[in-house]
Amino acid sequence: DDEEAVAGVDGLPPPEGGGNGAAAPLVTDRLYGGGVETRIRQEILLGIGGVRALSELGVTPDVFHINEGHAGFLALERIRRAIVDDGLTFDEAREAIRPAGLFTTHTPVPAGIDRFPRDLIERYFSTWCRECGLSLDELMQLGHEPGTPDGEVFNLAVMSLNLAGASNGVSLLHGGVGRRLFGGLWPSLPTDDVPIGAVTNGVHARTWTSRAMADLLDREIGSDWPEADPDRWRVFEDVPDRDVWAVRTANREHLVGFVRRRLRASLLTRGHTASEVSWCDSVLDPTVLTIGFARRFASYKR
Repeated sequence: DDEEAVAGVDGLPPPEGGGNGAAAPLVTDRLYGGGVETRIRQEILLGIGGVRALSELGVTPDVFHINEGHAGFLALERIRRAIVDDGLTFDEAREAIRPAGLFTTHTPVPAGIDRFPRDLIERYFSTWCRECGLSLDELMQLGHEPGTPDGEVFNLAVMSLNLAGASNGVSLLHGGVGRRLFGGLWPSLPTDDVPIGAVTNGVHARTWTSRAMADLLDREIGSDWPEADPDRWRVFEDVPDRDVWAVRTANREHLVGFVRRRLRASLLTRGHTASEVSWCDSVLDPTVLTIGFARRFASYKR
């Protein structure tokens, strides 16, 4: 109820005496599952809780990156603080927080985007509405998806786009998909002019390349191989297959050894004896092709 609401977030009353109640760990005990209410609680914790955690640490970010919609509620927390702490109106607060907000969309189909029914938004954000001087209908409008009935469903990606200063997809191709997917938010603009750009995903080469492979690339291409142009990389075509295969073999053996050590340590900490876990030394085979996965196969990612 209102007396137990926590600084703009309803539905998550604190336990008596402070700290976490028995239900709190259930919000984050697993990544997927639990239904739509667990999902909104997770995203409140990530977005609103994330802003508050940074504040407690004395960290003032220059940019808040909303990766997909999952941390999108951070924009609402930033707006609330601008209104409550700085005395801005809602319109002023929205414009004040927008430049430091960056939204990245990853999901190329509507099925992968978080949507919440009105009753959940009312349950968890009624206090937010009162503190910010907005009606529930006005809040719902921030997440209104064009072509759907007003005030019924809150689209977290749409809200993030509405409150971000810049938005992008994760490749040139995906930027185009995003412009088509969300173009209804800018009905007066041609699809190509929808303000969703693209930044191609990448990795830090030396972090994600094994030491053995990096040594081979250093020797054959040069120590600046992460920045080398395609012409420089062509020399690698002349590297003997046995040299590349030797690196691959060493990496497989290293990975299997790592898995065996971790498995053994895990079983020992659970009370098994050394003799009982000796079989760990034969788990997996570095000479056998092994395919594994650690996440669910969502239909839209297949």
